[in-house]
Amino acid sequence: MQTYLSDIIPSISRYSKQLNDETLLTSRHWVVIDEIANRKNIYIFRKNRDLLISTNGLVEKGKWDYLGNDKILIEQNGKAFLFRHGFFEDDFLALKIEGGDEYAFLVNEKKYDENLNSVMSIHSFLTKKYIDAPVVMTQGEDNEGWMMVIILIAITLFGAILILSVNFKP
Repeated sequence: MQTYLSDIIPSISRYSKQLNDETLLTSRHWVVIDEIANRKNIYIFRKNRDLLISTNGLVEKGKWDYLGNDKILIEQNGKAFLFRHGFFEDDFLALKIEGGDEYAFLVNEKKYDENLNSVMSIHSFLTKKYIDAPVVMTQGEDNEGWMMVIILIAITLFGAILILSVNFKP
């Protein structure tokens, strides 16, 4: 099932925030989405680089560090794991395990508690928000390309009107 969700990440990556937005990372509690329904793992990234990992209320401590180049190091249980940025937004975080094809999927705990708590619900959420949603250009985003198209259409119309007016004999 998680492979199903992994397939959508490359197609929405252009909407992603950067992993170096540490304020976003540290201002939320992130729930790991896995297929074990009776387990809730919460990752709390603290500003001092401590990492609190709660599994059904039992907490262990670890460390985390943003390494630059969209990579984050997570240490827990005496092991270190290197992850690469997959996708990052206010409510969802996908970290790709370095050297592999697998992702770790995390959801803002507030959204997790609002039914964004399964692979299928996350896939539906991301599809509706980024793939099915109408494209809205922000100021400066590819406006130059559209402006050129409009100018070319206007010139073509002006030329056609000019040709018709010259060839038109009353």
